[in-house]
Amino acid sequence: TRIIGKISAFTVLQYINYVNNRPVGRVKYALN
Repeated sequence: TRIIGKISAFTVLQYINYVNNRPVGRVKYALN
């Protein structure tokens, strides 16, 4: 369970980085 949690957290962080790095202007403005 602990390992799965770490993998899930890592996946979420990668997704956030992907979203923030691709359409930087619109996405960051929407998140803020």
